[in-house]
Amino acid sequence: MVRTLGKLLLVAALAAPLVACATNASAGAGSSGSPSVSPSPSRPSLLNPTPTPVASAAAGDRALLEAALGTWGDAAGAYLTFTPDGRVLGSDGCNGIGGTFAASGDVISLTRTPSTMKACPDVDTWLSGVRSVKIDAEQLIILDRGATEIGTLPRTA
Repeated sequence: MVRTLGKLLLVAALAAPLVACATNASAGAGSSGSPSVSPSPSRPSLLNPTPTPVASAAAGDRALLEAALGTWGDAAGAYLTFTPDGRVLGSDGCNGIGGTFAASGDVISLTRTPSTMKACPDVDTWLSGVRSVKIDAEQLIILDRGATEIGTLPRTA
């Protein structure tokens, strides 16, 4: 009986923060019951970004976006695939990468969705820092948050 009571108290103690988070997330959400998410100016929301199909992009941006379509990758297993529906998916060789993409001048910006964060022994996870890309012939130039080049990927398909 004492063991069962102890287990119940442990479960209740572990569940309390989760219940509090769920309650706070929906507080002030209005009558819909869905949490309201407001991205801050410095950090865009990463929750379910809506992709824009390449065919719907402005005429000036469409050529750049079409040039990105397909798969870019290296022998170590890092790759990015840009799809006509405006989604990007890939891997740094260990963890998945996903999101949406859009043209921003001569750069393609990525809005990342949450991805896995596994420990990856003996894997260089440099591609996980991608925030935008540029295209130079058959090379995809990978840029980080500060628009600094962190690597390149050749076109594979």
